Amino acid sequence: MRRHYRQNLEFPPELASGARQGGKFNGPYAGTLAIWKGRPPILTTGDLYNPASLVISMTGGPVGSTVTIEFEGGNAWGGVTNRVFQIGQGLSAELQAGQFAHINCRAVTPLEAGQELFFSWTYDPVNKSDLYQYQAVTLGTNYNLPEACSHIIPESACNIIFQIPQFGTTFTKNASAGDEIPAIWGAFQTNVTQNIIYRLRGI
Repeated sequence: MRRHYRQNLEFPPELASGARQGGKFNGPYAGTLAIWKGRPPILTTGDLYNPASLVISMTGGPVGSTVTIEFEGGNAWGGVTNRVFQIGQGLSAELQAGQFAHINCRAVTPLEAGQELFFSWTYDPVNKSDLYQYQAVTLGTNYNLPEACSHIIPESACNIIFQIPQFGTTFTKNASAGDEIPAIWGAFQTNVTQNIIYRLRGI
């Protein structure tokens, strides 16, 4: 007898017979969701290649809604790489998480009703995506840029003033609303209270 599988791949006896390589969380859920904690998956000790990339996405819920993800990857002797970013409604994340000896990845904001959060390990060792992080900023307040920030995207026209205290100076960049301003130093302030989106380099 021929078996027909659903397009959304939900036949557990066939698809879940090996090592765990993915999962799904359904909203509503108000707590922290552990996406992965520990070593990346190893299928068998003799395999030349193990899953290298962690893909995270979210669908459903209110238009434009997101969930915040915290990622930490580490190796021996205390080296740690961190990212904090949002995914959802078109913003997905492809992370080269399999390159680390240990990772801790979790969703830290609630899932709303109708939202579904997915993650899957894949064998692609090359692909990685830019990541995006939101922050509300107040005029005249100094802010450190998040780890791996490549661009600052302001909601409103403003001056972005990079703070360079060890050399006793600042650098000012005029920005229009929605401009992508390259991050040329590690801290900044703006002359407008507004919302900022950071573009982060992927892992």
